[in-house]
Amino acid sequence: VESHFSDGYRTPTVPECLQTFANHCRITPYEAVAIRDQVWAKAMASHDDRRVVAKGECTRLLEAMIPRWKQEADACILKHSLVVYGDTWLA
Repeated sequence: VESHFSDGYRTPTVPECLQTFANHCRITPYEAVAIRDQVWAKAMASHDDRRVVAKGECTRLLEAMIPRWKQEADACILKHSLVVYGDTWLA
């Protein structure tokens, strides 16, 4: 079922949202579904504010990806002999 906003843009479907999330995080759609399910399960098992719990779990999972993203970036920089400007952490 498609819904439309008054400005004419179509609301993305759940699979489209998951694919967008996967693209942004550079993960597979299966990993995106697993993260969604893990965040949902953690929130539903909590007696606290479920939105806060879900946000915290999602943040935890995304922060755990930082070393992976760093490794991917470093490999790309090396592979293509790139020079990165403006990142003071490289100094």
